[in-house]
Amino acid sequence: MYNIIRSLNFTNRRNMAILLTIISMIAMPLLIPMFVLNVPFEDITGGAYLTNLCGELFAVWIFPIMIISCIAASADAGDKTIYYEIMAGHSRSRIFFARIISALAWGVLLCAVTFYLPLVYYGLINGWPVEGIKISDIILRCLLSLLPMFRIAAFCIMVSVLFRSAGKGIGFSYLFIEVEVMIIEIISEFYKKLDKTYLSGMYNVIDLLTLDNSRNYVINGEKVDVYETAVSGKYALMTIAVSLIIGGIYLAAAYLDFTKRDRN
Repeated sequence: MYNIIRSLNFTNRRNMAILLTIISMIAMPLLIPMFVLNVPFEDITGGAYLTNLCGELFAVWIFPIMIISCIAASADAGDKTIYYEIMAGHSRSRIFFARIISALAWGVLLCAVTFYLPLVYYGLINGWPVEGIKISDIILRCLLSLLPMFRIAAFCIMVSVLFRSAGKGIGFSYLFIEVEVMIIEIISEFYKKLDKTYLSGMYNVIDLLTLDNSRNYVINGEKVDVYETAVSGKYALMTIAVSLIIGGIYLAAAYLDFTKRDRN
């Protein structure tokens, strides 16, 4: 299985769509604040980036997760690669899990690193002058967000496996997520008490990265917003449980289809 993973990673590093997506992920956090929001680089602190942009930016970041996960899992589904791997003596289970490990590493870990990297370099260069933000709480929120990202990637992987195509996986994943968001928003208009947090992985991540619990305090003669960044135990447990259960169901469905369906 290790050799299959190495081969997949070698292929992914040379996939033009993945390379262009990675370049876009690196460029967006630099270009959007300066050219879309018209904020000078020196005014973008780590705290300002987190409180003003991070949550909203993830609504865009779901597309890189979708693209990379589908390509890493099923880019070779239309050729004879899987057939040759089976003929070489590899079991379908090993072939499947090698693709899952590679797809999750590229679609979750790589995307998470590029997404949170601006917090590090903005914070190191321009500081964190936002009151009440505890770095330990932010690290916990970032780590928890990996689980809803896993849930999103698992769904995209499942769709690409079911359709045996990275392109169809991306297209149908995008369509489903758009319809899901539309339905949730319509329901929330009629039922104001609806908690959208765990209904989709995207809402869960956005909620983790949106700091809207703040109070006004006077510090050194100036009014400032002091943010409460702590995460409750119940919230963390629900994020972990829902993400693992639903993501596990997606991967189980993909596994059953991959191992049972005939291969050409």
